[in-house]
Amino acid sequence: MHFFCRFNLFLLLFLTAYFSYSIKKLTAEEIGAEEAEKIALANHFELKSLRKEIALEKEISKSKLRNFFPSATISYSRRRSITERDYDYSNHSIKLSLSQPIFDAGRNKIIYEISKINQRIARNHYLIQKHKLSYKVRQAYLDIQEKREISMLLKSSMLNAENIFRRAEKEISLGMIKRLDHQEIQNEYRRRKLSYSVSLRELNDSIENFYHILGKDYGVSSVKHVDFDRITFKRPDQNGIANLFLKRRQIPSLQNLKLASAKKKKEMLIEKYSYIPSFAVTGHYSKNGENWPPENTEVGIGINISFYVLGSSVTHNSGISSSRNKFKKSFSSDSNIQLYDNPLWKKNRMEKQLDLERSLYSQKDADFQNKTSVKRLLQSLREAFINLNLLNEYTIILRKKNAIEKEKFHLGQTSLHDYLREEHILNEVRLKEIREKISYMINAGRLESELGLPLDSLRLYIIQEYSKKDYQSIKRSFRD
Repeated sequence: MHFFCRFNLFLLLFLTAYFSYSIKKLTAEEIGAEEAEKIALANHFELKSLRKEIALEKEISKSKLRNFFPSATISYSRRRSITERDYDYSNHSIKLSLSQPIFDAGRNKIIYEISKINQRIARNHYLIQKHKLSYKVRQAYLDIQEKREISMLLKSSMLNAENIFRRAEKEISLGMIKRLDHQEIQNEYRRRKLSYSVSLRELNDSIENFYHILGKDYGVSSVKHVDFDRITFKRPDQNGIANLFLKRRQIPSLQNLKLASAKKKKEMLIEKYSYIPSFAVTGHYSKNGENWPPENTEVGIGINISFYVLGSSVTHNSGISSSRNKFKKSFSSDSNIQLYDNPLWKKNRMEKQLDLERSLYSQKDADFQNKTSVKRLLQSLREAFINLNLLNEYTIILRKKNAIEKEKFHLGQTSLHDYLREEHILNEVRLKEIREKISYMINAGRLESELGLPLDSLRLYIIQEYSKKDYQSIKRSFRD
């Protein structure tokens, strides 16, 4: 009995520790840029729908192959006639009919090719949306990092102002500074405290937006930290990108425009060849008679011709059949004209021609816009790379000047106004440097998108991600 109680107690303690560890591990999970992209791609509703659309287009394409094979129809009929002065009459009939297209001016082949084009368009559309989502996730991820850096910068500024304010509190009680100077210091501290509070709210909004894009619950996991001082930027290789630029046929958006033009051309051909007759071989095998099962056998073969002329449908059927039991043969021929059953036949051709012209123009315009966008982004990135180096040098200079002004202020060799002005200039330049780095990374993603490449293919920057604990340790060592 004691052994059983001890075992249950041990099991309870083990399960409690296990689930506590699991919950802690779940809440401590941190998401990086690559993990975020994978989560978003797996959870995004539109991508799931597009994957189903690709499967649907495959099935539609398979169904178009049916037009090349014979169509079969099985029919059964029973007739019973009742007369007043004669014998009743009944007839059973079961019939199998076949029809095999042999010539249609290539219309069925064109319809099948259009279905294959639709399949490729759906696949490219999926790739386009996938690239857009990856780019959107990266933007949201970098937005969090920017808001974090701004928040940390404002917090440091606020703590510095707080220290000065605490010092001013002691000095004014001893009559060492004027009340007006004390009020100025207090006002500066309050303004910096408010700015820090606003930055925290904006950071929280960015994190909520990030989780919404990922399709995850807010607060389930945290986002890894990026140290902007340790990001490695690479100057764009103009020759390498120029080679990629020559292979722009791989860009899904441009491919879709070309495929749309090809589709319009094929639709035009269907309208153009509508006046050419279609030929099909027909045949039937039937059993009929008064009793069941019917005994009389009839076999027949024929040809069907159909075409359109001036908005009217024309069909003609000819055939020969023979009855084995009654030893007779028959020949049949009939024609049918539906007068002007398609009064808009000219309109359809004109619409197809107009759609084709618009599609070709859109293709040409998109190609020009893509070329222009790639050139502008490439030039912008080259200029931004130089600017980042200059900003980095300028930030180092201002940090040294700020350290000198801080020492002078504590020694009473400079005014509070001059010290705060130097600190404000340093903070503004640091913010500008962070925003320029983020702008460089976003434009690098845009360039990859314009070239039809997955995110980070060009490797124009390398970010190092850290957990919250490691990041704080790095920052402390940097300050030391």
